[in-house]
Amino acid sequence: MNKSNNNEYDELTKRIGFTSMIELICICLFPLILQCLRSLVCIHFNILSKNRFYLSLIIDYFIILLPIILLLTLLSSYIIIIVISCIVIFLLWLLLPNYNQMNSFGNFHFFPTDILIAYLRTTIYILSCIMIYAIDLPICPRRFAKSELNGVGLMDVGTGLFICASSISGSKLIWYMNIYRGNSKRFLDCTLNSVVPCLLLGLLRTLLIQMSNYHQNIVEYGVHWNFFYTIALIRAISLVVTTENPISSYLITFSLKKQILFYYVVSSIFLIFSEFLPIIICPEYFQTRWQFNPRTLHYINDNRSKSLWIANFEGVTSLFGYASIYFFNLSSSLIFRSYLSTDTNNDSNNGCS
Repeated sequence: MNKSNNNEYDELTKRIGFTSMIELICICLFPLILQCLRSLVCIHFNILSKNRFYLSLIIDYFIILLPIILLLTLLSSYIIIIVISCIVIFLLWLLLPNYNQMNSFGNFHFFPTDILIAYLRTTIYILSCIMIYAIDLPICPRRFAKSELNGVGLMDVGTGLFICASSISGSKLIWYMNIYRGNSKRFLDCTLNSVVPCLLLGLLRTLLIQMSNYHQNIVEYGVHWNFFYTIALIRAISLVVTTENPISSYLITFSLKKQILFYYVVSSIFLIFSEFLPIIICPEYFQTRWQFNPRTLHYINDNRSKSLWIANFEGVTSLFGYASIYFFNLSSSLIFRSYLSTDTNNDSNNGCS
């Protein structure tokens, strides 16, 4: 890359993103709708994934992957129109007269909750992979990039979506812990299998960046912090309630309703901490309304070498916010499961008060 192209690239990547909430909702819904349409197509033409792997792969590419890529690049100016059109097509297909093939939906999936989890995870992975590669290309609008002081961009919601997916999986574990008492994974095993690898990946990334002097935007997570540390620590916090340990064993002695209320309270506590922690770290550089402002950002950038906390200010303070998101979504997922799960056990809601 010559000097002029390098300058153009730097100028491009300096632009800060700002995506409207309507666009964010539409973008997140689009892969879910496409996956539903894909299932309808496979059902209508009796295409079984196990028997026709390559045909299913082609269908996935043209019905799911390619439309998402086009929506995030060439057709980004028509996001709302395209998503609404797909929703209308999906609803019309379902409402077609004499359409009785939905009974075979079970040939592809087990039950509705698993469908939601699978589709949500697929949505997160597809959007993350596409945006990681596309965001620095001119064909991708810069309004999808990460924001700094105000607003939100599409790239800002990636970690939050991973946290939401993790909380949905955690709600399934808690649900079955309440039904089948004592039948859960051990805390130490899950820590070694999921938390430690993420910490090692985060450490490896930090070392490689520091040793290679690779350019990074420290406003995102800080000097040493990165995505893997956040995921690892949130995962460690979640294991306290989703694995076999004294705390989770005590919690399941209460009714599911009380557990849900407890998780909402925990979410609120983490949310309060996420608001007060920046004030504790550098109180004199916040406005009276506790807003994160350019003056605060300049202070943090000028003093990152003086304190490990300030060096990783963004990563540390965001951790409590992500924990709040996790427990809030965990409670909401448990409510959802309590109404829709087909495996409801009457004994799960009759714990000791």
